[in-house]
Amino acid sequence: MNRLKELREERGYSTRSMEIKTGINYNSICRYENETRDFNTGVLRQLSDFFQVSIDYLLCHSNCFVYANYELDNFTFKIRDDYYKELKGNNYIYFKDDKRYVDLNKIFNIDKDNNLLPLIIEFARVRKADELFDRKNVTSADIEDLKSEIIDIELNKSFIEMIKDAIRF
Repeated sequence: MNRLKELREERGYSTRSMEIKTGINYNSICRYENETRDFNTGVLRQLSDFFQVSIDYLLCHSNCFVYANYELDNFTFKIRDDYYKELKGNNYIYFKDDKRYVDLNKIFNIDKDNNLLPLIIEFARVRKADELFDRKNVTSADIEDLKSEIIDIELNKSFIEMIKDAIRF
């Protein structure tokens, strides 16, 4: 079982347009979708990168992460499959130039020109710091991690609600 057809249709691509976009032969795409042909490693990597999903997600091994960009700033968020479907159902997910985007401004009901990324990164750091204080064995590497410019952020309901609560004041 795989999600290739679901991902292709989500983007509004025909099998022929997928061939053009990815360079993968039309017949191969059909066979992958019908599961009459197994993926090779290179194709799996290519499709997971193209659709911005994990290979596990593509192969239905788990409800892993879907990745979505923030258009106002070059940043990619991780979103668990179940929450992604909720965001998509509420029209907070959109596609542009073969990429998936999350409309944070729409989620927070804030003017489209406001860049929310600095605020969200700061909240993620605070959340990470709170988690460290709850642990018994904190290392210097853990503290250095907090100072890092690169931060991996998972969007989920509780994180979004925490930010909504904070910006209401």
